[in-house]
Amino acid sequence: MPRLFNGRYPLLALLAAALFGLSAPISKRLLGQLSPLTLAGLLYLGSGVGLGAIHLLRRLRSGRGAPGSAGHFPARDVPWLAGAVICGGVAAPVMLLWGLSGERASTASFSGPATWMGAMLLGLASYGVSLVLYIVALRHLGAARCGAYFGTAPLLGAVFALAILGEPMTVLLLTALTLVVAAAWLIFGERHEHEHAHEPLEHSHRHKHDAHHKHAHDGSEGPEPHSHSHRHEPMTHSHPHLPDLHHWHEHG
Repeated sequence: MPRLFNGRYPLLALLAAALFGLSAPISKRLLGQLSPLTLAGLLYLGSGVGLGAIHLLRRLRSGRGAPGSAGHFPARDVPWLAGAVICGGVAAPVMLLWGLSGERASTASFSGPATWMGAMLLGLASYGVSLVLYIVALRHLGAARCGAYFGTAPLLGAVFALAILGEPMTVLLLTALTLVVAAAWLIFGERHEHEHAHEPLEHSHRHKHDAHHKHAHDGSEGPEPHSHSHRHEPMTHSHPHLPDLHHWHEHG
């Protein structure tokens, strides 16, 4: 069995890939009743409404009430966010579904509430929950490794298509699936360990008290894991690590 860094984060990335991969074969079925534009809208509507409801319920359960200010969003990040929304949230799903359907994007569609609800639930799982899991994994694995894990989504989508749509297995497809599995297994077995130095750093995120989190509390932070602003003092040590929130350093 390969050695894993923070094993739950690679698994989160793979789960995100599985949920995203599931969207293609199920969307193919839904395109028999919905146009590409309608389905794309329902997928993201389900994602937004579902995640918003989950977020509100979590706040109510924690006693913090309805959400207030979301915090400061730096103006320099607005173009990046706008680009991500336009490319990944608008253009990409429409083009994907248009390609799956083989129809013009303006095709009219008529369907019942059950189909619409099914599309929204698919959006919540494949676009909402999947993206949240991906971002959590991204913070702990780094962009390259997290992208490599998430790159298994086409593999998983193909497996789902074989099972759900009954599409035939071909030698070329089997070869591609084997190579993707082999690549993912190699990444799982990666080990990266060397002496490295931590610069002074102050930030806020959810954490437990470990080798990187040795700081005082005033008693208001709540049980671990908890989230609050904290400072990291300079430190040099050696242990297996990945380019997460605390390990952005140069290599010789």
